[in-house]
Amino acid sequence: MGTFVAIDFETAGHSRASACALGIAVFEAGRLAAHTKILINPGIDESQWSPYAMAVHGISAAAVRREPTFDAVAGPLLADHAEQGRLFVAHNAAFDLAVLRAEFARYGLTCPPISYLCSMKVARAAWPQSPSVALDALAEILGIPLRHHDPGSDAVAAGGVLLRAWSAIGGDTIDECLERSGLRTGEA
Repeated sequence: MGTFVAIDFETAGHSRASACALGIAVFEAGRLAAHTKILINPGIDESQWSPYAMAVHGISAAAVRREPTFDAVAGPLLADHAEQGRLFVAHNAAFDLAVLRAEFARYGLTCPPISYLCSMKVARAAWPQSPSVALDALAEILGIPLRHHDPGSDAVAAGGVLLRAWSAIGGDTIDECLERSGLRTGEA
């Protein structure tokens, strides 16, 4: 099993370019090697914060007021993982990769080439009979600890779901697993 990095963003507002937190979990040889949660100042006016988003993730404008912006910490960290050729994994990757691209664009940064995989899609292939492939439902079914909408916990859980789904589908490499499931990685 190769090395991959699982990510999870939380946003402050309706715009994808409003990241207020990032969870990163690095998996090596099928095991969690490191994980962290980074609070991000989205650099938007407090009036642009979504009450719904704040209720979901519990992060407020006041909590991130003195935190670094995406370009100061999260961007370079994600670029470093991409430059190392690591596969990015996210549960509902369409959302997280849209946030990543929007934030790189907002700061005029070049988004490095990123190969990514959606753990939700792999889970759907592994367990087609499952009534839900939502992260919280899968974590409960699979016994993966989760503090849902805490981005650090969500990233760890997304990586755990991928590993369990990979095991269920089979294959010595992620490419073999994807071939068996009819899925493929995306490119950002």
